[in-house]
Amino acid sequence: MSEPAPDGRRPAAVALVLVLGMIAVVITAAVGYRLLGGCASGSDPGTVAAPADPPGDADRATATAVTTAGLPVTPLWSTGAAARGAAAIGASADTVFVPQRGSNGPDGSVLRAHDPATGAVRWQRTGPVLGATGTVLAAEGVAVVTGGTRDGRGEVAAFREPTGELLWCVRLSVGAPGLVDLLGDGADTVVLVERGGGTATVTALGTRDGRQRWRTEVPAAEDGVPVLAPGDDGVVALPGAGGARVVALDLATGTQRWDHDGPEHPQPLLGAPGRVVARTDGGAAGLAAADGTDAWAPLRGAGPGAPRFGWVDGDLAVLDRPGSGLLARRLSDGTVGWQLGWRDLGVRPPAGTPPAAATGGRRVVANGATVLVLDPATGAAGAGTVDGGALDALAADPTGTVLVARNGDRVTAFRPGGAGR
Repeated sequence: MSEPAPDGRRPAAVALVLVLGMIAVVITAAVGYRLLGGCASGSDPGTVAAPADPPGDADRATATAVTTAGLPVTPLWSTGAAARGAAAIGASADTVFVPQRGSNGPDGSVLRAHDPATGAVRWQRTGPVLGATGTVLAAEGVAVVTGGTRDGRGEVAAFREPTGELLWCVRLSVGAPGLVDLLGDGADTVVLVERGGGTATVTALGTRDGRQRWRTEVPAAEDGVPVLAPGDDGVVALPGAGGARVVALDLATGTQRWDHDGPEHPQPLLGAPGRVVARTDGGAAGLAAADGTDAWAPLRGAGPGAPRFGWVDGDLAVLDRPGSGLLARRLSDGTVGWQLGWRDLGVRPPAGTPPAAATGGRRVVANGATVLVLDPATGAAGAGTVDGGALDALAADPTGTVLVARNGDRVTAFRPGGAGR
């Protein structure tokens, strides 16, 4: 019989405790690697190479165009940014987020956090590799960003807004290049949608902790876009297999709640509380988020073809009428709120999906060098022209205190209302 250990436990028991402790350490380390240690993002890239500059002539020209269109704005500052089309910009009431290529070329990227009033750089961190597209979501005091690449290097990373601390990251699925979408409910949930090869991998994560709430795979098309309808009956709606269906996953559990198939080939276009707006061959249809039933149907004779883009303003879904103008329909019942023709403004129809942002009680839309400012409630609109450039990205914080625009490789912050603070 072996002698008991000084603390009363036998050596075998002590060894078991030590083994269990080591296992716990390994498990903790593995979790830490998944969330932090395996990230390419989060390090300090060093001194800020290009701090914000005072507004220049190009910034004042943009301000003049937006003001002429109907929203008085004052340029506050500008800074260098990623090349056109490389990544989105983001804004909250307290911070402007600017992704930029780092000193290591396309394999390096940086996320900068600027003071919205002064442009001072509060922090910068290495961020996800910038692909052809990117997304910055700001909610719950967290900036969640992805570079939109799926080549084995891509990831989604979340940073604490005030300090730049890396809170969590998740690597994108390794596989053939596909489509990456990052959706947010504006609060405590972000949803990552990765599509390719006829399949969508959908993952719901906590905004603040990155914890995986659910993950599922469904057959999906690569054309169209996924959308998120938040709320108690929240869903993530995807283009179904073959491009002829809308497939809705329960936002809380990831289970498939409903699908919608019809002769007009519906595809998701917009998400709003209680509604999924689907583009169809004949216009747009409003589907109940709870069960996918038809809340309202396309308007016959309202214009040619399926809308290519749209946005939600209050209780209205503002929809593209290809080559013609805009049509606003009430989310509740589909009745027409207002219509606007491009000819009425003397502007050309957008060639693709124009950048747009809501701020100062208005919707700002960039159509190349043309800036449109719309009253969301009435459809009243004005237009202005940016001298010497075209706006290819817009962002605004939800409270409407700052408007951010990218013109080529420059990002400029504006204060709506005509006065800086």
